[in-house]
Amino acid sequence: MPKTDYQLTLTGYVGGQNFNLEQVNRVLDKHKAKPIDILIDSTGGSFAQGLSISAAFARHGQVSVHLVSLAASAATIASLGAKRVTIDAGAMYLVHKTSRPIQIFDSLNADQIQDITRSLEAAKEELDALDALAARLYARRCKRPENKLLDLMAKGGWITPADALEWGFVDEVTDRPQDISSRVSADVSQSLRAAIPTTPDPDTPPEPEPADEPHPDPGLDAEPGQDSQPEPSFLSRLRSALESVFRPNIPDRSEPTDGPDQKTENSTPTPADESLIAELRDQISRLEAENATLRNQPADKTTRVISCGFDPGTDSIPTVWSRARNMLDNI
Repeated sequence: MPKTDYQLTLTGYVGGQNFNLEQVNRVLDKHKAKPIDILIDSTGGSFAQGLSISAAFARHGQVSVHLVSLAASAATIASLGAKRVTIDAGAMYLVHKTSRPIQIFDSLNADQIQDITRSLEAAKEELDALDALAARLYARRCKRPENKLLDLMAKGGWITPADALEWGFVDEVTDRPQDISSRVSADVSQSLRAAIPTTPDPDTPPEPEPADEPHPDPGLDAEPGQDSQPEPSFLSRLRSALESVFRPNIPDRSEPTDGPDQKTENSTPTPADESLIAELRDQISRLEAENATLRNQPADKTTRVISCGFDPGTDSIPTVWSRARNMLDNI
């Protein structure tokens, strides 16, 4: 089968940057009275945007939509306006009842609860109307009773391309080579239908990392079986940092140098530098010894109470704050 050249690819959230009515109208205007192929790869989004895009497809009259990967929710609503709808053999299809966000977290009296109850009842009536509309649109394409589509929407869940074809949501299940990269694996398909967490397909090898882009972590590039180096201690890192600060005349061996004013790899520290470095190393060694001694000593079992020097019942907040700051400054 020859490769299909799509004039428009709609992906992501319906109503978002890559799937919106303005984008669709712009492309449709460029192909007036001409057949146009559109690829859809989306898990849904705005029901209103889906309705508007479906109407735009219907007005054009010569739109063919191809569904790949996960075609769901408002994305399926958008496809209903197309003259012809196909779905890749490795994709999945989803219809469900409409919904809206409801967030209530408050301390309410009886009257307030009654007001919220009325508001929720009104929201339910609106959703019922939208569900009836969606079922009517699905039924028109599927040529089935609306109540059957409403039952399917209430059940929800992913269906296979074969099921989508049997219901009448799509006109054909295809097997196009260019859709391989967007396919849902058999294991993922089965997991979606069972509504359980998905696991990677063991038969699908992971994509290799580009050879010309070395991994930023050298430990991951070690030979198999080679033990990774332990993370240096804080004092070791401090020693390295201090040495790098007090040795400005020694260039980084990993960076090439050129020019008359830069030091070469044979540059050596001055006697003053060596003396300072030796002193710092002695101090670090003493600190490491003291740290080891403290680690071996038992913990202090006594408890000391530090008086804040103010009476919470009589002193004002500014007074308390001022004294607390003085205490912190003297620590």
